[in-house]
Amino acid sequence: MPNWLPDLSSVPPFALVGLVFVLCICDASVFLGSFVAGEIVLVPAAILAAHFGVWEVLGVFAAGAAGSITGQSGSYLVGWFFGPKLRHSRLGTRMGEPRWERVGKLVNEASYGAAITIRFMSVGHTLGPVLAGTTRMPYLRALRLCVAGSVPWAAVWTGVGLTSALIGRSVDSGVVSWIITGVAALVVGVAVTTAVRRQDRGADDRRSVAH
Repeated sequence: MPNWLPDLSSVPPFALVGLVFVLCICDASVFLGSFVAGEIVLVPAAILAAHFGVWEVLGVFAAGAAGSITGQSGSYLVGWFFGPKLRHSRLGTRMGEPRWERVGKLVNEASYGAAITIRFMSVGHTLGPVLAGTTRMPYLRALRLCVAGSVPWAAVWTGVGLTSALIGRSVDSGVVSWIITGVAALVVGVAVTTAVRRQDRGADDRRSVAH
């Protein structure tokens, strides 16, 4: 490999895992979730972790899940103390009343399937915990739902990054592999994210028309 390529082995794995944890907290926080996309964090992090080994990949997965759970727990507390005010604030209004209503119905279901759906929704993954706190759902129950949604979410996006890295390695061990890995991760990440968010917006539009 040419010596001008970055030596990824010099990147401390604990720094990578720590960064994933912090950014996934931000992604799941009600005030920052619109600006930080956790899936865009997990995919490249998993690619880098694959350079080190299995334990580092598992560390990225664990950090993503733990960060998501921590961020959603914070959003739950925000809902507990400030839920009604937040919903009618400028930020809450920008999120859209149809989205609040749709996420509210999923929260009322309080099922693991609904928790997974909420976690893959744009914006909705931060509104769900807020509404759970607003309705005074017991924290342990809300925590179980956060875990039920965060673990599959982190597994999916870590898996996308790992798969992209493995595909790149199987093609070529040098520069080409990194190019293929990056392009594959970008294409898959953007495609899935766009599809999920388009479905989310489409559901909001249909609800608005119905009203």
